[in-house]
Amino acid sequence: MLKRVLIANRGEIALRVRRACREAGIETVSVYSQADAEALHVQLATRSVCIGPPRAADSYLNPQALLSAAIATGCDGLHPGYGFLSENPEFADACAENGITFIGPSATGGSFEASGYGYAYWPTFSLLIPFTMITLVPSTVVSIPSGSSISTGCE
Repeated sequence: MLKRVLIANRGEIALRVRRACREAGIETVSVYSQADAEALHVQLATRSVCIGPPRAADSYLNPQALLSAAIATGCDGLHPGYGFLSENPEFADACAENGITFIGPSATGGSFEASGYGYAYWPTFSLLIPFTMITLVPSTVVSIPSGSSISTGCE
């Protein structure tokens, strides 16, 4: 059973994942860019981490910042929500390499299976995540050793 999940998304998606985790007794950590510092998902968070400047490419799409935040806050799971890095098998692999359960479609041989739907199952509930049209965007993901940190631009 997961104990703490980093929600790597914002807005309504982050709120829905947070609610599902709360109902399952799982702690959550919210992330935000500088532009989202006052967003509802941050205000309601028990714990939150700034992951970078306003541009999504520099924050929500920054795998190093997300992994660093998950490791620094002791998360054993990461839920990407929709979009951003949810459809990136290299990011899912990087999570696994760092001992973090990626809650989304499973990576198989470096690519996602586009079988219509992916299921993330937790013992007390399941989340249906539609992935009917998967577009993979090449990216580079670097594993972050435990205890390491990076500058996110939020200091």
